[in-house]
Parts: sequence; structure tokens; C-alpha cells
Amino acid sequence: MFKTELNQTSAGAKLLVALVVYFAYLASNLLNFTGPIGQWIEVGIQVVVVAIAVAVVMWQIKTVQLFKESLVAGRSWWSLIISFILVFVLVYMFGVFSVGGNIEAVLKESLTKVVSVAVTACCAGFFEEFLVRGLVLDAFVQLWQNRRIQLLSAAVSSSVIFGLLHLSNLTFQSVDATMQQVFYALILGLTLSFIRLLTNGLWVVILLHSLIDFQSTIATGGSAATNWGSLLLVFLPLFVISLLWLWFADRLLLKKKGEAPFS
Repeated sequence: MFKTELNQTSAGAKLLVALVVYFAYLASNLLNFTGPIGQWIEVGIQVVVVAIAVAVVMWQIKTVQLFKESLVAGRSWWSLIISFILVFVLVYMFGVFSVGGNIEAVLKESLTKVVSVAVTACCAGFFEEFLVRGLVLDAFVQLWQNRRIQLLSAAVSSSVIFGLLHLSNLTFQSVDATMQQVFYALILGLTLSFIRLLTNGLWVVILLHSLIDFQSTIATGGSAATNWGSLLLVFLPLFVISLLWLWFADRLLLKKKGEAPFS
């Protein structure tokens, strides 16, 4: 069911490489250049570092596809999945994260600002999705291969790590704002995980992630904390729905393996 490339490197090796790549990326962000030329140098370094990171991840996972064939078969199921993605885009990306408003605001800035935000957002999308939904998720799929909820376990594990990675934001924003990012990044990680699993690739989640990050603050600093009650009200439904989708993905996987799915 899984592509043979999955087991060409061990889960432990994948996680170790992910750790090294992440800290190398953090180290590259410490480089600081002043002036207009300095800003372009930083953008160039960021692109090069992310390109190297993606190459290293591909060296480990070999392919962005996890399965030999898609878990989903049939037009009705694909219609349902696409419908959910569209609802997610409309409600969360354009509603909660104000992607449309953010894009409009950025495009009113100077050309230098627009390019800086666009490059930073795309780099974040490529780096974090290849690292977490690619390398780390694949590693946990290997580690939990004997579990009947293999995909759910792998998605939860990788999403917890995805949330914790945002603790690095403590260097430029408040503790409360950072902990809120850890919270909703974990839940978004679950959503992006099942989209990655059911589309059997990384390109859709890279696009979604890059659009979410396309905002002026990504290139200049952190965000402010919001009300925890509102945050829970908005993201807990997505948390439950994402878990149900991942449970459904495990049912599909068991059927593909010829095993009886749990009821």
C-alpha cells in the first residue's frame, strides 16, 4: 500500500535529519543585514536555505507521494473531500485568517515589501510542509505501522511537533501570543495532515500554508494575542472534524490492506 521509498531510510534517521534541518534553518534566520541591499541579501539567503532543506528532505523521503495509489476512490468521495477543502478555505483561511484582506493589504505596500512577504510566505510553506508533513509525518507513519489507527497516530504526533516548533516565536513576541500559535498550529497541522494523506502529495498543503502566511507581519515580527475563549470556539470544531477525517483515512487504509476496518 505504501510506496517502497518509505522504508529506504529509517524513522529514526528521518527524525534526526528533521531536527538538524530545523535548527540549521533557525540559525540562518539569525543572520541580519541592514539597509535596502541587506534586505535582499536576507531574502536570497532564505531562498537558498529553504532550497537546500527541501533537497535534504527529498533525499530522505525520495517522493512526496506516500501511497502507491490514492486512498480515495470514486467521484463522490473526491467531491466530499474537495468540498471540505473549499469550506476550510472560505471559513478559516478567508474568515479566521483573513487571507483575502491580508493579500490586499500587502499589495498596497512597496514592491520591496510585497516581494519580501511573498518570498517569506512561500519559503515558510515549502520549508514547513516538506519538513513536517513530508519528513516528520512519514517517519511517524513508519513508527506506528503496527497500529490500526496508524495515520491518525502519525498525524497527531507530527502535528504536536508542528505546534511546538512555533515556540521559537518566543524570541520576538509575547508568551501568550506564542502559546496561542502553538495551539492552533497543532490543529491546523491535523487538517493539513489529512489533506496531505488524502491527496497523496504536498502541493495542496504548501499552497494553503503559503496563503495563510501571506501577511505583512511575517516579514517584520510577531502577532498579538487574542481572546482564548474565541480561539477555542473557532478551532475546536476544526480539531474534531480533522480527527474524524483522519479516522476515516485509517478505515480506507485498512480496506486497502484487506483488513477489516474498525466500527
